[in-house]
Amino acid sequence: MALRRMDSANEEDWIGFRAEIRELRRSMPRRITRMLEALRELDGGGFMIDQLTHCLQVATHAERDGAPDDVILAALLHDAGKAVSPQNHGAVIAEVMRPVVSDDIYWLVKHHQDFQGRYFYAHIGRDPETYRQYASHPSFDLACRFSAWDQASFDPSYDTFPLSHFEPLIDSFWKGDAS
Repeated sequence: MALRRMDSANEEDWIGFRAEIRELRRSMPRRITRMLEALRELDGGGFMIDQLTHCLQVATHAERDGAPDDVILAALLHDAGKAVSPQNHGAVIAEVMRPVVSDDIYWLVKHHQDFQGRYFYAHIGRDPETYRQYASHPSFDLACRFSAWDQASFDPSYDTFPLSHFEPLIDSFWKGDAS
């Protein structure tokens, strides 16, 4: 029986709800991949590549630079929230990632736009030094390093790893969250 109100649910209903939530968690890698694939539709806002290719390039740079897996995952997903909300995309995807990454990686993804702002905020009437407000954060240097990969990842000739290369990484982060 389908419920119309939560206050009419019984214990059996809640057993079913918990099973559905477990299935949602198990399907996260597939849903994350679909979210990334949706970025193909975003042309890049004047850049020479679409947003999916941009994310793949940032992740490729991170991997080639020897970054740990959680940083590579952050690089891959950092702009995936644009599929839902361009204005606060970092916060959107940071919340999606929160159950499977450390607080520092969560913070990095959530605030990456302010670090990118040093390259463009002046052109849109904002302070390009905004990122400096985070100077005392333990991940400030990592965010600066991340920003260097991010700003250089709009090159159609860059030898970029395909999404399939990163799918095992996505799986590895969400497989433990399926309980």
